[in-house]
Amino acid sequence: MTPRGGQILQVPVRDGWLHAVLTLPADARAALLVLPPFFHEWQRSYRMFALLADQLSRRGVATLRFDYRGTGDSSGADVDFLPGRALEDAHVAFEALATRTKAPITLLGVRAGALLAERLAERVGRPWFAWQAVGNGRAH
Repeated sequence: MTPRGGQILQVPVRDGWLHAVLTLPADARAALLVLPPFFHEWQRSYRMFALLADQLSRRGVATLRFDYRGTGDSSGADVDFLPGRALEDAHVAFEALATRTKAPITLLGVRAGALLAERLAERVGRPWFAWQAVGNGRAH
């Protein structure tokens, strides 16, 4: 499901590309980068975040959702998914969103994606928040 006004992007990243969906209202006053959960949790929550992006778009908030390398519709095989690469992917997704809107970007880390959101927020100096955050990556 592509949100109303959403664009499907192939964002270049080292050794491949990220599949992303950008919802960009003409009058964006804010932007949200969704750092998805890992593994089966992303598949199970995909529709919910598509609907969220649609509703946020109606309220003037741009949203970028993406698949990490080796997951979903991004390039690579299952073995290409690694947390270190996922952080790189999140940074590339952030830059892709930043080049497409001047609206201030906030990061949303979902489940294990919150571990990445915290680190990315430090790198890019942007606020972040977590949705059902995983507190310990090893335990997860």
